[in-house]
Amino acid sequence: MGTARMHGLPGFVLALSLLMPSVPAGAQQVPAPRLTTEEQGPKYEKYAEGLYTRRVFQAVSPTKDYSVEIWGLLVGPGRKTAAVTLPGAATLVVRSGRAVVMVGSSRRELELGGSLLVPEGQRFSITNPDAQRPISIRAVVIKGL
Repeated sequence: MGTARMHGLPGFVLALSLLMPSVPAGAQQVPAPRLTTEEQGPKYEKYAEGLYTRRVFQAVSPTKDYSVEIWGLLVGPGRKTAAVTLPGAATLVVRSGRAVVMVGSSRRELELGGSLLVPEGQRFSITNPDAQRPISIRAVVIKGL
């Protein structure tokens, strides 16, 4: 009989749980520590009308000629953002919700996992057609230094 390979965090957690001894009957289990808002990462700030952003990660190339940044973008339920640019070329990936993105005069509808490229200096806007849920988008921004 073969063994199944476990990948990623769920597999790691399962493997770890198999190695950990079970809690004896009557023992009190200590709750996991809770992160405060400040420990969870930077807060979202208003970037433009209808668009809130936060920079999650930034790295500069070894040659110091470009940087890579990861941003979180949020658009509220039923909202449309102003036309904006990011500080470099970007790949946008929808993490939750549905988005209608206008890049220049090109219109794209994106669902969970959908992505598109925004060239450096190109203005874009995001519309959230869902009146109940916000859109979460991850932006990977590459810019020259």
